[in-house]
Amino acid sequence: MKNTVIFYFLLCFCSPTYAINWTFLDGTEPDGSTEQPQFLGYLQPDAQYLKGTKLDAGPYVGSRAIFNQVGPKLKDNDELRIRRGGFSVRGLIPSTENKVNYYFVADIGRNGVTEFENEFILPTDWSITFNTIPYARVRIGQYKYPGSEEGQQAISLINHNNPSNVSNLMMVERHFDETGYDTTHPNNPNGSIGAFRDIGIQIFDRFSVRNWEHTYAVMFGQGHGLNRRDDNGNIDYRLYWSSEDIFSGTRAKRQGMKLYGWYSDGTRSIDSGLGRKEEFSRRRYGVGMAYRNKPWRFYTEYMDGKGMLLTGTDGGALPGASDSNGNIASFNISVDGEANGWYIDTGYHVFNNFEISLRYDRYNLSTESSSNQRLFNSITLSGKYHIKKNIWILGSFESRHVEAPHLDSNSLANQILNDVDNRVSVSMLWVFPLFD
Repeated sequence: MKNTVIFYFLLCFCSPTYAINWTFLDGTEPDGSTEQPQFLGYLQPDAQYLKGTKLDAGPYVGSRAIFNQVGPKLKDNDELRIRRGGFSVRGLIPSTENKVNYYFVADIGRNGVTEFENEFILPTDWSITFNTIPYARVRIGQYKYPGSEEGQQAISLINHNNPSNVSNLMMVERHFDETGYDTTHPNNPNGSIGAFRDIGIQIFDRFSVRNWEHTYAVMFGQGHGLNRRDDNGNIDYRLYWSSEDIFSGTRAKRQGMKLYGWYSDGTRSIDSGLGRKEEFSRRRYGVGMAYRNKPWRFYTEYMDGKGMLLTGTDGGALPGASDSNGNIASFNISVDGEANGWYIDTGYHVFNNFEISLRYDRYNLSTESSSNQRLFNSITLSGKYHIKKNIWILGSFESRHVEAPHLDSNSLANQILNDVDNRVSVSMLWVFPLFD
């Protein structure tokens, strides 16, 4: 078994802002909408900085550490780029008596969705929702699946530039051809990240009891991420429930308290060392709470997973690096590993247009094995300033710490993990109407 050390990938999804009913915000149009399409554009430049500390222990000593590079390219420890950019269109289909709506989003940024496909523009969301059966709306297409709050939230409402470790490393899915057993190649991902999306059909709706709004969702998906064909013919099953005490506000500016839970189960095909693909289970579930009553907000979520866990790279090196014996460092997957994690995120509006946020997150990887277990702890302090209603600047500082908790502090694994850098990031988001 290879000695593996987990890494930090930069993704494009962060923690939630409001106690919003995301299932309805994405999949439906508000009451009273006209048949006029709504076009929006968005642009998010982003700067990330890490010190770039190199590995000072292990077989790849002196090499760049993967956890101190900016993803998804992993070529630099500091980078300025257009992290997200694109456009969306949504609305009601004419002559359907407001019973059918559509939603489409395309991304032209440089992130984990677009980088691996070598495409200038990629659709991330395309769906149609039918509201013809009482208490059972039907959504068909590619879209965010019901699940983790951190995965469902909108980019315009983020409070930290980078996601929690448990969302980044356990929830966001990367796809590989093999588990990393072969020492002759880097085993790079075979396409874009899953981005909390799937192709399938979802049945969902909501109902109210006094001041509480209850929402359910059941989704059947192919379980193979963005813009892909299914590779094994098996179905992913996803269940979701939320109950929200609504204090005030509209769809995207709601104040309230939401309690929720979700579950997903499916199979993935990967070569684990036999020279052919086999099927393995991938299961995730979680519970959480989101509270918003301006000027305060508070979120917490616990997530658990088994199977198809990303465990890092050999010796913490970049994929493709060679050791003294000619072995190539590669990405590694545990097909039957176990993990769990949680975060607590709180924020306060100091002024009407300025908010500070503090998040603590913890991720326990490979809990089934004391020698392989890795513990991630991060504290993130962020501040967001709204220049205008549709333009904000967001800065984050992340104090990051990783250890092998059951190994001696002088063990090789802990010597490598001591090199994890803190991270500083700044981004700006501009959301604007198109064809207005």
